[in-house]
Amino acid sequence: EPGQARSDVIVVFHGFRSAVPNGTYKRVRTAFKKTHTVIGINYETLNLDRTTAFLDDVASTWLKGRRVFVLGTSMGGYWANRFGNRVGANAIIMINPVIDPAQQLSKYVGKDASNRRRARTVTVEARQIERYEPLAKRARGKVPTLILLAADDARLDYRKALSLFDGQANATVRVYPDGGHTLDLRTHPARAAIVDFVEKN
Repeated sequence: EPGQARSDVIVVFHGFRSAVPNGTYKRVRTAFKKTHTVIGINYETLNLDRTTAFLDDVASTWLKGRRVFVLGTSMGGYWANRFGNRVGANAIIMINPVIDPAQQLSKYVGKDASNRRRARTVTVEARQIERYEPLAKRARGKVPTLILLAADDARLDYRKALSLFDGQANATVRVYPDGGHTLDLRTHPARAAIVDFVEKN
């Protein structure tokens, strides 16, 4: 129940073809189980209106009067940034974020994109992704933001996010030599960086 949530809440967004409870959600929940309520968001990547309405409901139901931290990986990084700035979160954390969602999703247009974690397949249509704005238009928010990047990310060029956020007043960027697209927060040093960032904000 919403009333049973702790005063500090972490909202976790998954990547395009993932779902919670995935590995990142589980690791974040383990790291913060004594201090924060961790909420995993299964959103509709291809329906911006439905997702935005759903997130507004989450904010008004679960998050009112609470300290909110938002974390997202890959496509979830885009949504974490969008949602975190929309609700005025205390802090935003992005792991290997997609900064150009329309471009990244365009490779799936006309194809079936399966999501094994949610046992479903969707066909991506151009009209569904054309409304996505580049993260660059929303990158200069006032919310303290931690961007964690892996130089060996085989899916995204980390340099795009680095050039977008590096040097911004409210952004802290860390580039790790390894970790791949999905940082394993059981063992990766990014876990300590996340804990430290949340504790300071």
